[in-house]
Amino acid sequence: MISLYPEVLRLAKSKDYEKLGVSIRRCFLSEQQARPQLAVADLLDEMGFDVIEDASIAYLAVTLMVQSQGKLDSTIILQKRGADFKANFLLAHCLGHALLHLQFELLERSQTRAGFRETQYTLETFMQTDFTAAPVQKAALYEHEADLFAAALLLPQAMFVRAMQRLPRVQQVAEMFAVPAPFVVARKRCLGLDIMERAATRSDTSSPVSPRS
Repeated sequence: MISLYPEVLRLAKSKDYEKLGVSIRRCFLSEQQARPQLAVADLLDEMGFDVIEDASIAYLAVTLMVQSQGKLDSTIILQKRGADFKANFLLAHCLGHALLHLQFELLERSQTRAGFRETQYTLETFMQTDFTAAPVQKAALYEHEADLFAAALLLPQAMFVRAMQRLPRVQQVAEMFAVPAPFVVARKRCLGLDIMERAATRSDTSSPVSPRS
């Protein structure tokens, strides 16, 4: 049975991805919440999710949730376990589906079983996303929302911004969080930090220089 705090349920329902990611770290990781690097498999274990490997499935991952007598059980089935970041992001994405979509489909629609299937690694999709507009189609929107949650969980906004201010190079930030550099760039776009940086640069270059006396 998965274990969720009322705060986590509230933030999931409001789809406040940034606060939800921070809340999950605080509720389930305690002393490890402030660490930049996160192994999502360990987090899922703490939350009561079953993660299993089954090479016979036709998908990269399947997220299942079952409701019985008001209790929720969730299993994430992986075609192949991986130790790299794209596998870590995929697990975070699956957790996003469970929290943002599956539990509410079961509880609000009186269903007993629901699930999502992943046919591709979602990291590549996230890094190519246009964050200026959300998808209109429901299925695409759900995938987009799970990606946003995964990014917020793995690169918490406040922690990420502090790292960007302290470390001059994207690669240094990537190494701090054990993520690929292109993911750091995509997270900056997701948060609008790239726009802020360009605006600050234009402001600096257009500022008049005071004449010397």
